[in-house]
Amino acid sequence: IAQLKDGRLTTRNSRVALPDSTLDLSLDGRFTEKTNNIRTELLLDSSNIGGLGLDQAAQIRGGQGKVNLKLRTEGRSPHELASALNGTIDVKAQDMTMNNNKVNLIGSDIFSELIGKLNPFAKSDPTTQLECVSLYFDVINGVMTSDRSLHVETRKMKIIGKGEIDLRKERLSMNFTPIARKGLGVNLSQVVKLVKLHGPI
Repeated sequence: IAQLKDGRLTTRNSRVALPDSTLDLSLDGRFTEKTNNIRTELLLDSSNIGGLGLDQAAQIRGGQGKVNLKLRTEGRSPHELASALNGTIDVKAQDMTMNNNKVNLIGSDIFSELIGKLNPFAKSDPTTQLECVSLYFDVINGVMTSDRSLHVETRKMKIIGKGEIDLRKERLSMNFTPIARKGLGVNLSQVVKLVKLHGPI
């Protein structure tokens, strides 16, 4: 149920039913000549995350988990809105399968090269079992910060990441530490110690 009155748009307790998923949405926006003020909360609960588009975009199938966004901002332009963004981003998912031969379908050479550096087995294994994927960002005045709150676990690897994405300056700086899991006969010489991704967005 949405209501628009005197430049204020509100949507409360709205739910969208998707295949194997539900999406709860709350929006409160005020739009005037001087500024736009927006507050939104989104909660996605899915038993088939791949079916929401990841399967088509990056050949990531299956999975269950939750996406929880709580964001607010104000401004008169996209840059002002991004620079004033505050809130949290919380994503938790598990039991997904990624086709290693198709990761470039997501449309980014940087993404596919990053996967190759962090997971050296992606070149030899046809698929990667993503047992757990978790990320959490605090967003303060347009700066998204994660302090060792990015985690990816596969059968052979654990990847821990941290860093920040500065929407004001349109730059990012992220560090990822891949760790080979013990007892699987992993050749440690194949695993890099640190992967850095930084520069202008």
